[in-house]
Amino acid sequence: MTYKVCRKRSTTTFKINDQYCKLFFTPLRQWNRDHWIWEIGFAVSKSKRQINDWYARKKNKRANKLKSQITGKSGIKPLNTALPLVLKFRWTIEPGDCMFLDCQSNQPDKQFRAYNYWLKHHPDWGLDVEHKRLWWHRPPYSGDPLYELGRVIPMVPADPLAPVVDGKYFESFLFDPFPGVLEDMLGSMVQTGSQSNQAQ
Repeated sequence: MTYKVCRKRSTTTFKINDQYCKLFFTPLRQWNRDHWIWEIGFAVSKSKRQINDWYARKKNKRANKLKSQITGKSGIKPLNTALPLVLKFRWTIEPGDCMFLDCQSNQPDKQFRAYNYWLKHHPDWGLDVEHKRLWWHRPPYSGDPLYELGRVIPMVPADPLAPVVDGKYFESFLFDPFPGVLEDMLGSMVQTGSQSNQAQ
């Protein structure tokens, strides 16, 4: 039995001093089988309406003004709070989906350097220097043959903030093989072993 997962935009709002900080998690488009690409948006302002106009790409004074001060007047504090929220949210997307974090301010180089410093502690994120983006792909990756062999069940690792490196790749999902898959794999292994013994 197959089923389709409905992907919906999600937002998170918090305050630093007297400013609103808002994260947007939006499914952009489908790619590679049934997997999706997600966009992460982040902005800081005294006005929620201004943030929403900016994210909706409205051509008005509120949205244009926010582009020049997208990280607000609180320095790096909003970013330090937002990034752990991004790390937690990534476990709500489906296995095989990927997400990217853009540098959308009028100072993209400065914003990109801040992200790049953070990336040193999270080597599982990819770096797109040309477009000034950070990418993350939820395991198992969309090209993993496991999707052809059974059902992938998403799991949240014991430490959701930790980078997904080495064996942690397999801590983020369970695998339920289709009927007959294990038998076929074992049969293939036995056949390979038999041929190897005959060759000796």
